Amino acid sequence: MNVPFGQEEHEEAITKIRESAKAAGKTSAIFCKSFNHLNELQRVSHCTSGLTGEQAEKRYAQGFDMVSVTTDIDTLAGGIAKEVNAATGSVAGKQGGYA
Repeated sequence: MNVPFGQEEHEEAITKIRESAKAAGKTSAIFCKSFNHLNELQRVSHCTSGLTGEQAEKRYAQGFDMVSVTTDIDTLAGGIAKEVNAATGSVAGKQGGYA
């Protein structure tokens, strides 16, 4: 679509698709995008959240039948980061992994 994520035109397209699915008697589903990089999150800071769970709550409240709450790669990366931080004694968000 070449429409910036989270902008008004993007939200209007999401609404149109959801309403069209409902009108046709179809299940409406949406994939919630996550943000892995702070710069990307800041670039789209007008969005509700960079977290897929918070986006999923918003989309479910809008009437979608199915929403993603996370992606496999985000869950895997988050779990690995947590365990590496625990093993190295680093603090989440700290660069380098050494205390």
